[in-house]
Amino acid sequence: MSHPCHRAKVGLGILRQTGHELLNGSLVLPILGEGGEVLGAYGRKITPTHQLRAGTPLHLYLPGPHRGVFNVEALVSSKEVILCEALIDALTFWCAGFRNVTASYGVEGFTADHLDAFKRHGTERVLP
Repeated sequence: MSHPCHRAKVGLGILRQTGHELLNGSLVLPILGEGGEVLGAYGRKITPTHQLRAGTPLHLYLPGPHRGVFNVEALVSSKEVILCEALIDALTFWCAGFRNVTASYGVEGFTADHLDAFKRHGTERVLP
């Protein structure tokens, strides 16, 4: 019988049944729900691009539909939010002191979860 943590990783799509880790070689950021539950994860490859196989994506998400809003605390604490394309970009803003930042899941990755959270928390201005 497998360990509960192992089963959870397989269930989320982080670990395949074969034991291969989907986000291996990546900086990984969790995407949490408002209750703190893990809804997904984002991975940014940190291996130098010349060492990756041709066609290897640099930005990775878990399989399935994108759920949740990265750094939903920004929507709770501010009526103005910076919306980035990728989570790594949002993290860069956050590290520079701009805590009112979130991200979509790529160019066409703005989801119903984002819109719902913006409305629910009274977001008045979105800075692209």
